[in-house]
Amino acid sequence: MMTNGEQSLLDAAAHGETPIVLLKTSSTMDVGQWFLNGRVWIACFAERVVMFAAGKRPYAEEIPVAELAKSFYNFLTGELALAPALAAKVRRVKLAPLDANKILEQINRKEVSHA
Repeated sequence: MMTNGEQSLLDAAAHGETPIVLLKTSSTMDVGQWFLNGRVWIACFAERVVMFAAGKRPYAEEIPVAELAKSFYNFLTGELALAPALAAKVRRVKLAPLDANKILEQINRKEVSHA
């Protein structure tokens, strides 16, 4: 269940689109709430991946899918590595394998052309 702050961040990033995949990760980050870190969410849209975490200093980042062509899931660490995404603040998020696969399917999907 999303908090009001998380929902506001998603709404702002969505620009009226509905996410194809929306997942709460096990990753956290400092969002300015003393000893409580914000949970990172990841949302896949048609052409971009958005990550966000609510707090006093909210985090929101948008990465074009074209910049994620080398993304992979590391089974040893339990993390989805978003690559190359060199400018991204968050480049790894902890996810279950099946959840990571949902993200990778969206990143790697190919347009089917009808001849």
